[in-house]
Amino acid sequence: MRGLLRRGASRCGLMGAYRRLLKTLPPSSQRRWLYLRHHRRPLRLQHPVRFTEKVNWRMVYDRREVISLACDKLSSKEYAVAHGVRVPQTLWVGTDVAEFASSWTPEMCSEWVLKPNFSSGHIVFGSGRPDAEALAGTVGHWMGEKSRATIGEWGYGSARRVIFAEERLSPPDVPIQDYKFFVFQGRVLFCRTVHATVKPRRTRWYGEGWVPLDYRDGGYELADPVPMPDTYADMEAAAQRLGAAYDFVRVDLYDMDGQVVFGELTVYHTGGLQRLDRHLDLELGHAWSLPSVRAGSPRPRRGRRRRGPR
Repeated sequence: MRGLLRRGASRCGLMGAYRRLLKTLPPSSQRRWLYLRHHRRPLRLQHPVRFTEKVNWRMVYDRREVISLACDKLSSKEYAVAHGVRVPQTLWVGTDVAEFASSWTPEMCSEWVLKPNFSSGHIVFGSGRPDAEALAGTVGHWMGEKSRATIGEWGYGSARRVIFAEERLSPPDVPIQDYKFFVFQGRVLFCRTVHATVKPRRTRWYGEGWVPLDYRDGGYELADPVPMPDTYADMEAAAQRLGAAYDFVRVDLYDMDGQVVFGELTVYHTGGLQRLDRHLDLELGHAWSLPSVRAGSPRPRRGRRRRGPR
């Protein structure tokens, strides 16, 4: 037993040292190491072909304003409103959840969710007046968390470091299905659904016109195909409007009683580290034409810098 504990502690120590070393590397080296670890193959940054390679290329080189806009959740909600898409009502914005608790009134939405504006994957569901003391630890952890820019997701580094609460779109006992639209140059080419209410979780990809595809990703099992949603045409049109400014963006939408509701914009799909079906990785990569240098994504230069006018 002691031997197992010593080996476990040794592994934890090695992982901690690995993470500390990783953070000291330049972004390109950092992403190469992470990609090799997760995909078991080298990352081609100079000539990316696969979708996962291009996500990592974006992390290293793409510094356009549209990238940072998508990573600021409140800004992306404003962007959606400007493009005619309904968004969940924002109830409160701040840094101290005690302010949310003190400002809450019975007239506000009884069901709410709390999120950090500057990160992804964190959420707290609540009902009625917030318990500030119970939430303090979670919110404090969010606020103390280092920016995701430290692991290459540059866009989150410029997002406002605030917490916000918004209305919950469905009661706790009513599952809600979200639709993840993969939009390339303003055109929806794929839609991904995750059936979280079924254990184990299952996923299904659909091509243009809601054609079911047999691709697997991220270790999920394959879900059975379902009929095209009645609101699919409206969701597709909304996703294309929101994605028109991007060479690629994932637009998450909800179908709420026949009305399209905005979820979020994602420019770093799974950090480029989730394993995809090989054919899907290549097909998504083929659909994505990376922006040119003049579009604001400088490629690394080689050789001596020229002086004077070109």
